[in-house]
Amino acid sequence: MQYIWDILNFIKKEKYVSDYYIIKNMLAAHGIIYLNKYHVKILKNTIQRLMQYNIPCDVGMAQLQECMRIITPNDPWIFQENDIGKPHMEEWTNFKMDNI
Repeated sequence: MQYIWDILNFIKKEKYVSDYYIIKNMLAAHGIIYLNKYHVKILKNTIQRLMQYNIPCDVGMAQLQECMRIITPNDPWIFQENDIGKPHMEEWTNFKMDNI
């Protein structure tokens, strides 16, 4: 795995196939689609437990990615656009994996 530090998080990435990467420790989880029902169940239970202790759920989700295969395209399909009060959202969520 290659370790990359960016503005938001400490991401691990590994080339999967031509335009795709396997990623781990991605805190920004709004663009992840989980296709494995077992992983969804684990994530749901983890998020519920974290919420009981006021722990941000994305931290637990990022840690669980070590046990899963999360694949992302080099060019993002889903990202957040800039918004009032959040002028850097697109910059932080719309980037090519090759560039980090």
